[in-house]
Amino acid sequence: MYVEVKYGSNECILVNTNCVVINLLGSIKQRCGLPDPDLLLDLTDETGLIKELDIHPRENAGKFLAPKTTYVLVRKVLVSHGSSDEEASNKSSSNKTSPAQNKEYRYEPLLDNWKELYPSYRPHFAKEEIQQGGRTRRGGDRPGSGGRTTRTRKRTKASRSPHN
Repeated sequence: MYVEVKYGSNECILVNTNCVVINLLGSIKQRCGLPDPDLLLDLTDETGLIKELDIHPRENAGKFLAPKTTYVLVRKVLVSHGSSDEEASNKSSSNKTSPAQNKEYRYEPLLDNWKELYPSYRPHFAKEEIQQGGRTRRGGDRPGSGGRTTRTRKRTKASRSPHN
């Protein structure tokens, strides 16, 4: 299946997600004219949800990307705490600690006019930590759910039958 990746001055490319992530990101880098081999790329959806594709380099990209969806190309920059990060404060970006890698990265959209196209765009992770009563938990709507949502099945007369 295919997805659309937006970058530059509202340019977009169609990419086939039926490949491993490392090949997908390499193809995007080449097709967008980004020759720097040390450049880390990732994708976000139109709300800014960071896909963290680079932590799954050998898995099928279609597992993480919904078909026929538009994604924004972002640069992933490791934040160094020892130096003055004046450039980061001047750029429109967001510092986030990757839950999977425990490193702090700055995510910079490579789409020039992203503020006009997506006014509610804000880089974020799917499972951001929630502070509750001095304890930290991840996702979920109930304490102790471990991020899982459970549903109870309503019993009908047929399900109460001794033969089922």
